[in-house]
Amino acid sequence: MGDGGELLFVADTSNHRLTVFNRIDGNFVRTLGRHGVAPGCFHLPSAVAAARGYIIVAEKRRVQVLLPNGVPQQVVAPPGMGSLHGIHVRADEGSVLVADPQVRRIHEFELVRYAEGA
Repeated sequence: MGDGGELLFVADTSNHRLTVFNRIDGNFVRTLGRHGVAPGCFHLPSAVAAARGYIIVAEKRRVQVLLPNGVPQQVVAPPGMGSLHGIHVRADEGSVLVADPQVRRIHEFELVRYAEGA
């Protein structure tokens, strides 16, 4: 998953983090997050996508929205989620679809970008 620039974000599931590479040369850049439940931490991240300047991460039972530097912006964990495994950003980048095969459901989340200071 790219950020529209030179970075490629990869869900490193078993290490409970994101690994970031340079998209041009493939070199390692950094890792984001660690194991945990606090915003910015991960528990079995399984999918990652980019939209509207955000990095969206599907985990075991929640979705996190981060800035490309890893700063958490929002955590979504509605009741009834099973185990999230796939993510798709609609072409207009207005919403994100997350596959939840455990409960045989697709969750849809609207992306809203707030203006600085709003």
